[in-house]
Amino acid sequence: MRSVLAMVLLISACGHPQTGTRMKVVFREMGSARPLDAREWTATRYVLGPRSRTDTEQPGPNGRRYKVAFIQLCDARISYYLDLDRHEYRQVHLPPAPPPESAANLPKPVGAANIVIETTVRDTGETKSILGHSAHHYVTTTTQTPAPELNMAPDEVVEDEWYLDVPDNSTCNPRTHQYASLIAVGGSAGAGQHGGRAELPDIHSQFKFSGPIPRGLVVSQKRTTRTLHHLQTGERSDYVFTTSQEVVELSSEKIDPSLFEVPKGFKEVKQGIH
Repeated sequence: MRSVLAMVLLISACGHPQTGTRMKVVFREMGSARPLDAREWTATRYVLGPRSRTDTEQPGPNGRRYKVAFIQLCDARISYYLDLDRHEYRQVHLPPAPPPESAANLPKPVGAANIVIETTVRDTGETKSILGHSAHHYVTTTTQTPAPELNMAPDEVVEDEWYLDVPDNSTCNPRTHQYASLIAVGGSAGAGQHGGRAELPDIHSQFKFSGPIPRGLVVSQKRTTRTLHHLQTGERSDYVFTTSQEVVELSSEKIDPSLFEVPKGFKEVKQGIH
């Protein structure tokens, strides 16, 4: 079973601070483990210079949907999570921008590396016209190879993507695969691919990167995540999860600067929003 997410992005055009580009993106998800966990919702994103806002309805229990918004102020390095139903918001400070992309700036492990995260980008050389713009085809493969001491399952993510020849102004930092990691440090290590839990050892990641760095806006993407598990019976089991997205509309829109402000009457909270 697949779920469909329709996302509308509005991204500002250079030289026109009140005008942006409207895009409608369709997302699909499919999991091999729990295919009934299908979700469907829509989102609208507005970007004006270094500021962006995304409005969406998050699916919740019993079919309920929560109206939320995410405002990102890249110039102030601050983001706001808004609960549009409860009129509440949470403020989060954004981390500093990462250093310029280069092999020398890849994170270095502290101590001997016990997990290797390797990313390879391949330019297929294919191009085609999509929505009136030139698009380029890239395939990115990221593998996570943990040491036995971590008792973690290896992972592989393959991203088959078409990049539109249009600047991607929807995030504070340029999109990159160079620092891609399939884990959160201190997260699932020791969870036990053979079952049970153990004391979490320190994780020391080593990053490897090769290939070109794609530029532009992702107009089409198919992402396949594969995780290998060893069952208590000694058998091996693959978990495969795929997502896809495709830009299906592209047009110019006017953007209201007040969208990037917390609405009057909203109460600040310290706990997470839905």
